[in-house]
Amino acid sequence: MIPDFRYAAFGMTQKEVGTKKDYLKTISIREKIKLIPILFSLL
Repeated sequence: MIPDFRYAAFGMTQKEVGTKKDYLKTISIREKIKLIPILFSLL
């Protein structure tokens, strides 16, 4: 699971999101495209 401070950049808390999988389901396609490099940087 991604630490809270990473979600904070998107105005969301870990409690609201739950898991990275849930988070990815809640965001738009445009946001997913912007987040791809960020998610890869976490691997």
